[in-house]
Amino acid sequence: RTAEQSLSSNTNRLESEALAEARAEAAAENRAKEYYQDMLQAQERRAEAAGALERERGQLHRDLAETVAEKQSAAAATASTKQELVATQQELEEAREQQDELRSELAGTRDELTKSVDQEQSASAAGSKLRGEVEDWQRQ
Repeated sequence: RTAEQSLSSNTNRLESEALAEARAEAAAENRAKEYYQDMLQAQERRAEAAGALERERGQLHRDLAETVAEKQSAAAATASTKQELVATQQELEEAREQQDELRSELAGTRDELTKSVDQEQSASAAGSKLRGEVEDWQRQ
């Protein structure tokens, strides 16, 4: 009977150890599945983050291209405005030169007119004097 008890005890112990080992394997398997699921979720999060970063990078490139285009347009407008300003300054300088020429011509015309008026007054005075002399001569 002791052998039976010993055998039964050993069998119970072996079954208990086998059951504990099976539970440990099942627990290890569950931990492995959870780890694998965690890894898959981490990969998905990394992929989503990489996609978001790529979209943000694309938007930054578009924004940069737009800013560069705006700056180039502004630079072209500035250059055009500078050219217009230079042309306007040249036109203004030419107008000033023409104004100076016209002033000079006007001064010459005024001098000629003054001389002409002076000559006319001298001629009129000479004519009056001559008439007076003629009238005096005729009276005599």
